[in-house]
Amino acid sequence: MFDCNDKRPLSEAQLRFHADEARIRGKRGQLLELLLDGNWHPNHDCAAITLGLHSAIYGLRAEGWTIESRHISMGRWDYRLSGKTEPPPVTQKMSMQQRRIARLYTEALTDNLDTDAMSSVLDAIPGWMRIDLSARADRNHSNEASGT
Repeated sequence: MFDCNDKRPLSEAQLRFHADEARIRGKRGQLLELLLDGNWHPNHDCAAITLGLHSAIYGLRAEGWTIESRHISMGRWDYRLSGKTEPPPVTQKMSMQQRRIARLYTEALTDNLDTDAMSSVLDAIPGWMRIDLSARADRNHSNEASGT
């Protein structure tokens, strides 16, 4: 895949990559650069880098960085980076509209397909898109039992 004998010189951008890394990574990268020393930094120093401080901290934590926070006084918080772990698994969530559409489709399939066909359909759907219809099934079962 890579030719180790390739003698082409690096481009200027490639040579400057480490010098430009913080700029390339944006505000979150600059905040990470500040916190990498492991010392406590007040929120006003962090906010001087990015006004989206909490969003940047959330993003860094999502990448696996361990960022501690401590309350100092009213409106004053300190942050420090204390390590790096594996990022948490990515979970996909459906919006309220997506859940409603998925529920409508699942109900229509449940009402019109036999058990084997429904199982085949559910096996083809990613887990995060599945809707739990047990409450509906319980409601239908109680309606059938009461004769309504």
